[in-house]
Amino acid sequence: MQNKCVYIFLSIFFLFSCAEKGKDFSRDKNVIRLPEKVTIQEVNLSSVASGLKYVALETNDSVLVSSITKIMYENGRIVLVDKDHNCFLFDEDGRFVSKVGRKGNGPNEYMYIRSIDIIPDRNVLFTYDHMLQKLLFYDLEKGDVVNVYKMPNIQEKDEERGVDIRSILYLFNGYYYVDVVSWFDLSFKGIVFKIEDDIDIDKQYHLDVKYPKTPKSLSLTHEVGIMFRGESELRCYKHISDTIFSIDNNLNLYSAYVFKMGKYKATYSYMFDKVHNMEMKYVFPVNIMESSNYLFIEYFFGNHAPEPFEYIHVNDRGEKGIAINRKGYCLWDKSTGESIFLKQPIKGKPGFKNDLDGGAIIWPHYISRNKEIVAFCDADKFQETLTDPSNSPPFVSALIQKVQPDDNPVVIIGKLK
Repeated sequence: MQNKCVYIFLSIFFLFSCAEKGKDFSRDKNVIRLPEKVTIQEVNLSSVASGLKYVALETNDSVLVSSITKIMYENGRIVLVDKDHNCFLFDEDGRFVSKVGRKGNGPNEYMYIRSIDIIPDRNVLFTYDHMLQKLLFYDLEKGDVVNVYKMPNIQEKDEERGVDIRSILYLFNGYYYVDVVSWFDLSFKGIVFKIEDDIDIDKQYHLDVKYPKTPKSLSLTHEVGIMFRGESELRCYKHISDTIFSIDNNLNLYSAYVFKMGKYKATYSYMFDKVHNMEMKYVFPVNIMESSNYLFIEYFFGNHAPEPFEYIHVNDRGEKGIAINRKGYCLWDKSTGESIFLKQPIKGKPGFKNDLDGGAIIWPHYISRNKEIVAFCDADKFQETLTDPSNSPPFVSALIQKVQPDDNPVVIIGKLK
């Protein structure tokens, strides 16, 4: 029996200036407003989370993790991908379970992991291999391959726009959402598909709000989407837009939140070619996560960064260089619409001050469906990220002694309020 992927194409074409033009957002709690003057303040971790657990990932000669690029935690399993596109599976206590899949050109192998996701109710995880254009499903208990699906060539389906799959996340009831970018226009696009027995295109539909014709460009950065989960729905946001869209249980897209950037709003031409544009006068979101009560937003602040700092950047070839972090870290309160910008507890260490145990400074890398905040710290940086190492509880002090600089990272998991 062949594998089937039923596709539903979604497109929203919009004016860059805003979705729902003309609406008064002054009292709307779904508006994420960037204040004209951004002030920072120290924010305690206890205001958003409790009950931290530190997990030192097992290290041995066969389990060496390079820099983590993706991490997830569901059903008591820690799944991570490193910069070399290796995927690892650990249990909730950090014991190594297996290496997920194998790199290569074979039927059950992968070359380049662009995205991963976990389906908790089926206890499986899947990876999307961008180079070989396929989805690989694995058992979450042992990491064994359970299914492989070849993705159709979307480029052939829409040659004029030159589309490309960027990432895939699970929706519900066997449906999946795909973030798609175009090389030739600024349309907001997504694909919803359902896996069945063989591959087929089901239907295509559009939600249109016209915008001026744009020049063709090979720059894709304006279109790469940010996908994250709300309490019960998947959210998607494009850098060129001011709107976070949500996908409801009927597969409809609707406006969930709207950014109002004020004087910091990037111009249309800047966002269209920002990969080549060295101006640093605009602000825009680059990462978003959501809990029941908050959005955790990372903004690129350019020259307006409240606390820029230098750090060592390592590229895919292992080459090191000095880079500057120009981000601002924001806690947006969903009940009040207030934006709180976090002051670094230690210079160069952004996140929440850890008043729970004096341990690691925390900023989320993942939020689980079980309402847990998940972060990680490289072993050689663990001690310097501690809020107050002299007053750390015994289990944190023991971890400081246990973890060696060349060990695998430490994962921190806490319950969100």
